[in-house]
Amino acid sequence: MLRPHSTLSSSGWKQKALQIQQFKVPRGLSKQYYGEFIVPNEEVDKHLEDIGYSSEKMTGVGLCGSTRWKAAKAASKTMKNLDETGLEVAGCRHALALKALNMFRGEMFGYPHYLHTQNFQSAKCIWADIICQYWPWAVVKAESCPNLRSAMCAQPCLSVMHAKAHSWHCQILWGGRWQEGAAGGAGEEMEQLFSYLSRFNITTKYMSAAGREEQLVEAAMFWNDKKIFNLPKYLKARLQKTQGNLQKSKEDLLLLQVEVGEDLTPEYCKQCQTEIRKIAKREQK
Repeated sequence: MLRPHSTLSSSGWKQKALQIQQFKVPRGLSKQYYGEFIVPNEEVDKHLEDIGYSSEKMTGVGLCGSTRWKAAKAASKTMKNLDETGLEVAGCRHALALKALNMFRGEMFGYPHYLHTQNFQSAKCIWADIICQYWPWAVVKAESCPNLRSAMCAQPCLSVMHAKAHSWHCQILWGGRWQEGAAGGAGEEMEQLFSYLSRFNITTKYMSAAGREEQLVEAAMFWNDKKIFNLPKYLKARLQKTQGNLQKSKEDLLLLQVEVGEDLTPEYCKQCQTEIRKIAKREQK
């Protein structure tokens, strides 16, 4: 039996990993009968006001390495006069959509900050494609808002594929493959959902606000049901793949030991990792 969306609520769950990304869905107030998958706009506005977001000026241009990230900004003015410009969605590593909110001012840190601190404070890992710039900003906000500090105990992780466009030291300091407890996740699972939701772009931009929300909630819930139905097969395949990758990594390590003529103990590898991270921190400054 397929589970209704209400059982996918974050309440009662101990979230292991959370990925937050933006998805642009343009459009042309209703109560959602699936529960509040899309957070009421008033709650988001109140959160932005509570953390002093309305008075914040734009900072920086979102540059990391040679790439300029549109999502990496404290504030956005490019779409401030438009209706809903898209969805900010939080999901798990099984590609289930757990919570979303409407974006009205383009991509900015305040939106993922609401999902992170108000809905998933117990998450162990937070994945994002601009985590290297979002996390320092969020830490500063937590210093001035004590009630937000518990959410900063998570491990920030830079999505694996997006990391390729970041600077090399950013990949080492923030990359998901370098973080303790991040396991074999890629942090790109929500891209699957966005690929599916992109089909609704052509229709939602002509809909009313109520019609748009109903359409997107229906689509997201259908996606979740399909994912849950296929979850046993998916987890089995993922376990087999991970076991194969682990065995290959052990074999590669043995070959590397022969090549360098060193006994690559876990302690020695940990020391090398620490030295590389020190160099990366110097380069970042």
